[in-house]
Amino acid sequence: RSWVDFCAGHLPKSLFHPLGKSFPADVGSMVEERDPIVLLVEGSRLDEALRMLVRIGLDDVRGWFDAPTLDEYRRNGGTLATSDEIGIVEGESRFSAPDSFLLDVRRADEFAAGAIPGARQISHTRLRAHLKELPKDRHIYVHCRSGQRSARAVALLERHGFTATNLGGGFLAWQKGAAAAPR
Repeated sequence: RSWVDFCAGHLPKSLFHPLGKSFPADVGSMVEERDPIVLLVEGSRLDEALRMLVRIGLDDVRGWFDAPTLDEYRRNGGTLATSDEIGIVEGESRFSAPDSFLLDVRRADEFAAGAIPGARQISHTRLRAHLKELPKDRHIYVHCRSGQRSARAVALLERHGFTATNLGGGFLAWQKGAAAAPR
């Protein structure tokens, strides 16, 4: 499913990992080997997902279902969690507030080339190992280059009890907004 669909409703503690070339690295960095896995995937792509998971040593797949099954679960009163996203330019007043925490999940080389002042950098694929370094008592605003890696990071943070918001458009949109701001 898309990030928009995930934000609108997903099973509590779900992770967001669309099938694609980064799927094995992303899942491998955010799912522990002992975690049981249930996939939400189109039936036609189930074998592809299973092969990718097995190749990285994640083979405790307990089952799978598709989006219509989730919709039926919701219609029958099932509880779904939601996730939040705001545009990075529109959200600047929020993430720059003293009670907020700005997390940049781009790679270290991207961060070194330019960053939003006050951001803490932890690559999205290393985030699980650094969760204890993040504040549970502050709202975490997460960004990457464009908003894709940060979406995955937000789902991981929520799974571990953090309050987090994805900053849509990411660093590219912030740069463009900063360049357009009156001086």
